[in-house]
Amino acid sequence: MEIIKGINSVYEFLKKSPDKVHKIIIKNEKKLNSRIFEVLKLAKKEGINVQRVGGSFFLKFKKSQGIIAEVNIIAYKSEKELDTALKEKELILAFDGIQDPRNLGAIIRSAYFFGVDTIVLPKKRITAISEVVSKTSSGALSYVQPYRVKSIPYFLKKAKDYGFKIVCAESKGGVDLRDVNKDGKFVLLFGSEDRGISSEPKKLCDFSVKITSPTNFESLNLSVSVSIFLFEFTNAGSL
Repeated sequence: MEIIKGINSVYEFLKKSPDKVHKIIIKNEKKLNSRIFEVLKLAKKEGINVQRVGGSFFLKFKKSQGIIAEVNIIAYKSEKELDTALKEKELILAFDGIQDPRNLGAIIRSAYFFGVDTIVLPKKRITAISEVVSKTSSGALSYVQPYRVKSIPYFLKKAKDYGFKIVCAESKGGVDLRDVNKDGKFVLLFGSEDRGISSEPKKLCDFSVKITSPTNFESLNLSVSVSIFLFEFTNAGSL
């Protein structure tokens, strides 16, 4: 992951390439530099996450002026481009959050293996697209470029307008994955590793689905769960 330092550098990069900015970090001060305030206004407009931290954080960044931007190694696809995918695709992966870059890389790898190239991620609660993500994807990141949206609930509502059914992946409760009628257009929605699917997206789910364990052991890694769902929702599940 690249780091952009300094007020002018961050502002110009954000202005030119907002889809590559993962997060902006600023020094927590009562009175902000007017130029930093301009950065914050632009970040708000673009829906970029801003984090305020103590001054000691910036000791490792020379000439930062109390502001840095964490930059993804590739740009996300835009919400406008996502409209085209909603018209053309029949299976989409969406996530309420992913914290572990290795999970994200493994998910991208599995998605490409099963022929699914539409992955929708939120602007917050998401790990950066870093070298770790790229390496774990084993090259699949070159073929599957995720979309980033300001609001997962808004995206789900739009997907419903395009005829998609929203499937919530749950660890408890819901229909057994093997028993789901898989004819139609689906968004497979997964929660973050630590807290699952949050309340607002969950309200928009058409039904909840679980992977049943013969041992009643509930702990499956997120990327493994995604792979099992992909296997069942693509033709691979009927081979």
